[in-house]
Amino acid sequence: RDVAVPVSCQVVQIESLSKNIQRVVLAPDQTVPFAAGQYLELLLPPLTECYFTIASAPQAKHLELHVQKTENTQPILDRLAQALEKQEVVAFEAPMGDCHLDKLPKEEGPLLLIAAGTGFSQAKAIAEDLLNQGTSRPVHVYWGARTVTGLYMADLPEQWSEDHENVHFSAVISEQNDWEGKQGLLYQAIVADIDDLSICQAVCCGSPNMVYATLDAMVDHGFRQDHMISDVFTIAPRDAS
Repeated sequence: RDVAVPVSCQVVQIESLSKNIQRVVLAPDQTVPFAAGQYLELLLPPLTECYFTIASAPQAKHLELHVQKTENTQPILDRLAQALEKQEVVAFEAPMGDCHLDKLPKEEGPLLLIAAGTGFSQAKAIAEDLLNQGTSRPVHVYWGARTVTGLYMADLPEQWSEDHENVHFSAVISEQNDWEGKQGLLYQAIVADIDDLSICQAVCCGSPNMVYATLDAMVDHGFRQDHMISDVFTIAPRDAS
């Protein structure tokens, strides 16, 4: 689960989740052991930096990726669309990353899954894995976006919260005045909602600025700093000075 290996796969589906987000579904030719929250690297030479979080739980038959359309990702999406059309085999390496629950001390207090934008893919994999395991642990999903259109799968965490009394979902919008739900930044909603952050653990998925701002604000309200995990801590470590 910690050693990445090359895997061949078929691209079996590409669909739009919103104007800017594509869901890519891969069917690997072998079982891929990974922990919810880890990511893979698509091997599409000469393209580079093709890293995407696995948005599906380890129990799922296929692997799901959420890809935001940008200048950098459009060539990747084009290549994957070609492979889908021509039924070409592509490859990836997995698993990668240390942002999974095995990296946190074993506790049963509230787990906060904090995501911005397509960071939801990581929260989704972890939440679905926990639900597949029948967890009774309180799980609070906080998903932030500039506007409501950024919540490209909001129906899914809403359904989790309806079906499971231990799962709670909060959408947080920062730049849409007619939004009637929580407004502002993710950490503002969290510190307003959670009375005792000292008993919580957290997974934080977003930009370095977002992750560190969220961590600092939560620590100021009693959160234990070493009880948050994020890929940012490895990819963009904070200057110790």
